[in-house]
Amino acid sequence: MNVFSDSRRPSYLLITGIILTLLILFATLRWEQPASGVSPVTGWRVGPFTTGESFSQRFYSEVSYLSRVDIRVRGHAEDSIPISTKFIFRLFERGVPIRQGRLNQDNLTEASQSISWAFAPIRNSKGGEYELQVVVEDILGGKLLAETTTEDTHPGPIHTNGIPSGDHIDLVLNPYRDLQRLAVLGAIGDSVPFHSPSILVFLVLSGVCGGLGLRYLRGGTQNTARGDVVWCVLGLGLASLAATIPVLQFQTSLAAEYQPGFILATRGASIVIAITPWILVITAAATRRITELRNSQLQTRLLVCAAATTAIGLGLLVVTDEPAYFQWIEMVEGGRPNQGRIPLLDQTISASFLRVSFVTWMAMWILNALKNNGRAPRTSGCK
Repeated sequence: MNVFSDSRRPSYLLITGIILTLLILFATLRWEQPASGVSPVTGWRVGPFTTGESFSQRFYSEVSYLSRVDIRVRGHAEDSIPISTKFIFRLFERGVPIRQGRLNQDNLTEASQSISWAFAPIRNSKGGEYELQVVVEDILGGKLLAETTTEDTHPGPIHTNGIPSGDHIDLVLNPYRDLQRLAVLGAIGDSVPFHSPSILVFLVLSGVCGGLGLRYLRGGTQNTARGDVVWCVLGLGLASLAATIPVLQFQTSLAAEYQPGFILATRGASIVIAITPWILVITAAATRRITELRNSQLQTRLLVCAAATTAIGLGLLVVTDEPAYFQWIEMVEGGRPNQGRIPLLDQTISASFLRVSFVTWMAMWILNALKNNGRAPRTSGCK
């Protein structure tokens, strides 16, 4: 039996397209998120610093996998020529150096400039206090100024050559976690019980449930183990693709994996893939149109799935509330305001259905395009 026969080719083409899409999304997957809720604004400058001098600042990390810090500096020269600087960055935890690196910066002018130092992610950095030390290893053409803020955004003041400044003067420092591919999946996995394996099991169960539902909708008498595997793989691909969309949407959000909106969006998209085929089965059986639905082409079934998920999503969009915003004061040392929201009755579930419907509409469009391109041209003969 030819598994790539005309009747099965659309399914294999759809699976291949989904796998290629997932590979492309995985290859480009990146989370560049702030590791702290503070956003210091330049209000002062300290220095100038020359070769061998240094400055340091303590800060908190509110997320795991801390992997980057940004500071702001500028050159200081009488003739305004570009300055070349070699930095040594050191990261301390409880007085112990845990990361170190060198960075060269050319063409440093008197204009404010951001300097980014990336290092190997620190997995258990959530809630930790760290100290960044910046040493001017070598500087040519002038001196260096470090930008500071008077908003008291970090614990303790900036230290210049080991000497503390005023308590309210901090280095303009922004910690980040800059993750790619497997590191992103690891950060998400660490936020749930049993870590990444539990997410994998959830995706597999959702995909198998949805795939078997699609298999049941297809009907037919040739129910083979190979066919079941194909449909389960199709369901797994759809569940993974639907769950990937919110991962991309939250790629710049602070502690995205713990946000209720992210949790509902990722889990909800997979659940929609799992239950939608069975909703169609129950509806078709109740209206006694299950045979008619099974005898239809794959494009027709996708059209029904797309229409159903779109209708459900739009219906929920009407009856659910928009996000409710409020403000609270965290009970920490000194107290500081934060902006937040309660996403319990927002439109996340509706968005999950609409995301799935978008993927289904795209799959139907691709299959129709492939079918039209594969048609043999009509020929006419002369008698």
